[in-house]
Amino acid sequence: MKEERRRGIHFFLVLSIFLGVFTLSLRGEAAPAERIRLSMGGASTGTWIYMFCATIADTWRRYIPNLDVTVLATAGSTANYLPLSKGEIDIAGGSTSADWYATHGLYFTKTKITHFCNLLLASKSFQHCFTYAESPIKSYKDLEGKRVHIGARASPGSINAEEICKSLGVKPKFVYSTPSEAIDMVKDRRVDAMIYGSGAPWSAILDIATDRKLRFIPMSPEVQN
Repeated sequence: MKEERRRGIHFFLVLSIFLGVFTLSLRGEAAPAERIRLSMGGASTGTWIYMFCATIADTWRRYIPNLDVTVLATAGSTANYLPLSKGEIDIAGGSTSADWYATHGLYFTKTKITHFCNLLLASKSFQHCFTYAESPIKSYKDLEGKRVHIGARASPGSINAEEICKSLGVKPKFVYSTPSEAIDMVKDRRVDAMIYGSGAPWSAILDIATDRKLRFIPMSPEVQN
């Protein structure tokens, strides 16, 4: 899985570099190309999407002549759609679920945002739901009334978790914070479980597992349907 993900990222990096160089070459060689300055909305520093955006920007700056890309720390991908639609940023990190919410004017925007397109794939995301190895929580139904961390408020991950629990008729006590703070809260047992959408393997789970034995909560076929 890790090797497959690495090859995929490498492929899109090479592809984006090639397209960038090819586009700039169309300007001709008669005169020096004008310097291009772009701003990219990332996410909170320390998150995987922010680091992905920083890596992409660094690669573009290194291999595409006359290009400057500045990566901006933002509240998360859902905070990027409105600035992108207003032309305040040029590129941004996002998610497929947030794309859907944006195009339908839900949650973080009351206006339907449609004039954007996807540039390249960052990662395949999985919905992780886990608790402590000795916890009595065995299923999503057992999350009822429990303190469940779901990431930053209004983030794609937290909205997805809220929607999943709502569709199942489960009412946990949702806890919100940045992903880095969430890791400490799970380690300190200040929450009973956590739901979070991210690529796999997610380094935060590996970090938590060094201090706490964890158990994933599966979503049965009946629940999925």
